[in-house]
Amino acid sequence: MMSGGNSNWNSGYGGAGNTTKYNSYGNNNNSNSNNGNNYRSNTNSYSPQPQQQGGFSNSQHVAGFADSPSTQKKFTNQSLRPVSIKHLLRAKVETEGNPPSLDGEELGLVKIIGRVSKASVNSTSLKYVVSDGPYNIECSKFVGADNVDGNDYNTFSEGTYVKIIGTAKMYKNAVTLSNIFVFPVPEFDEITYHNLECVYIHLLLTRGDPMTVSNMTADQSNAYNSTAYAAGGSTPGGGAINSKNHPYSHLPRVQGQIMLTLSKSADPVPRDTIFAALRGVANDADIGEALQSLENEGHLYDNGDSTYQITA
Repeated sequence: MMSGGNSNWNSGYGGAGNTTKYNSYGNNNNSNSNNGNNYRSNTNSYSPQPQQQGGFSNSQHVAGFADSPSTQKKFTNQSLRPVSIKHLLRAKVETEGNPPSLDGEELGLVKIIGRVSKASVNSTSLKYVVSDGPYNIECSKFVGADNVDGNDYNTFSEGTYVKIIGTAKMYKNAVTLSNIFVFPVPEFDEITYHNLECVYIHLLLTRGDPMTVSNMTADQSNAYNSTAYAAGGSTPGGGAINSKNHPYSHLPRVQGQIMLTLSKSADPVPRDTIFAALRGVANDADIGEALQSLENEGHLYDNGDSTYQITA
């Protein structure tokens, strides 16, 4: 057992539990073999089952509470998405009043795993600061007066690894998790599995489902690659980023799109032009990161005035 905290653990909702009752839904390889497809079809495949701690069900209720009409409109994505803390902190609000988005998808419920670096509790709330290396996120839950009970506040100690499920929100330009449910992490294998889930879902959303593409005929594949969704939009001068004949097809999709954009111009290309060409392919943070990676790896260089050229 690696949780290292009090043997009576708190789910963040009320009522102490016992680690022997904990039923992990994150490290069952058989039940999660089609997680990516289930996430895309919005079936809540990652959701805890009703018998698990925290009272959560895979219905359309958010964090165990009934949806109001306004909530149903605001949170259209009810899938539970695994995400690393580092990646989650890149989420942005695309439209005022909407939930934060990541990889072009609105975030509703998310699942993180990390180390408790700070825990606090009072009569009205539970709060944790959870860390994943140098990256931290604040997680909180308000507790009603009717839930006040000594057993409700057996919080996890600092240094304990926990799995947290909560609703992603933007507060003072920072991503936070609210209405949280907290579970112990019984073994390190679950951390590894969670990290693989995060990578898989990120690639699924940014590059598409590889099984779908591989099962297409040549004509279907050409038609698919010509769409903005699969190829990240049309490229200057024609051609799709997923084309087998593309000279940069070995690179990640966003990096390949940048290189293709630069290859169509004999003159240095301004940074703003690159971002404009890739708008709809990825958000600004991902474009900037891809541009920096290409420069670090020597594929292109900055002329010093925020214009870029491919390295000869």
